[in-house]
Amino acid sequence: MLRRPHDYMRVNAIVACVSAFLWLTACSSREDAAPPPAGVDLELGRKVYVRVCQECHMPEGQGQVGVVPPLADSPVLRVADTRPLIRIVLHGLQGPIDIKGKRFNGVMPGQGAKLNDAEIASVLSHVRATWAGGAPAIDPYDVRNERMFYASRTMPWNWYDLKRLFKLP
Repeated sequence: MLRRPHDYMRVNAIVACVSAFLWLTACSSREDAAPPPAGVDLELGRKVYVRVCQECHMPEGQGQVGVVPPLADSPVLRVADTRPLIRIVLHGLQGPIDIKGKRFNGVMPGQGAKLNDAEIASVLSHVRATWAGGAPAIDPYDVRNERMFYASRTMPWNWYDLKRLFKLP
């Protein structure tokens, strides 16, 4: 039973929190594949790819044998949960990685210090649109959330941990 004024304030705070949670959950639903999210520019993504990624991943996304995995036709780019892709671009990837039965063992430096959220979302969206059969675009807000959540991370990811966490192909 509510008797004191601060009891009403507690109830109002709880109602506000629940309402905010429900609103955020509804807004974050990606099931209704719409046009690319605001802030995603596929042309910007292409330019970032040419400037930052192409040297290692090559112009047609074919990668480098034994060192850099291909992006073209990679099952990893088709995953619904884009957090591992975002984390790889933000913090880098180190150690062996197996893609379609082939092993690659190189180091991808993190690009989080060089690229802003919109650039990362745009380049990943460009790569997915180009080499993953038009997989949905990545929202810059998702990049921002991953960047904020792992702000203190200084080490690159390793494939074993990402595969275990996200059940990657």
